[in-house]
Amino acid sequence: MEPVVQAIAIAAGTFIVREIFVFFVFKRLDEFSTLRGDVAEALVYFADVYSNGPTASADAWKNAGDTLRRLAARVFAFQQKRTFIVGLWNVPTRDDLGKAGSNLIGLSNSRSATAIEFVPKKRRQIEEALYLSPAE
Repeated sequence: MEPVVQAIAIAAGTFIVREIFVFFVFKRLDEFSTLRGDVAEALVYFADVYSNGPTASADAWKNAGDTLRRLAARVFAFQQKRTFIVGLWNVPTRDDLGKAGSNLIGLSNSRSATAIEFVPKKRRQIEEALYLSPAE
């Protein structure tokens, strides 16, 4: 009877270790990959809005601004809950995540003509912070 109990204990222990690994590593990696893809999509989709400043329509600005701010909130949330996976699988540091979130907010506020000159720099900083390939 003792070998059966040992086998059950080993199986249970293996399951628990696997679930902990999945929760702290794979779920975070999947969440970051999704977030990174959403940011990349928004940067391309709304490029005409935040690059044209005051000439874009009010509705386009509202939509772009809301989307970019929601993404910034998600980046800041990920910054708070990211775990030890940094450095292991190409996940940015807390500082880089903070920089990306701040620049997303900056893009959402870039409607004035004077703010337009900073748009390429903000976009480049977002791409660098989240390890995105620059859009040409």
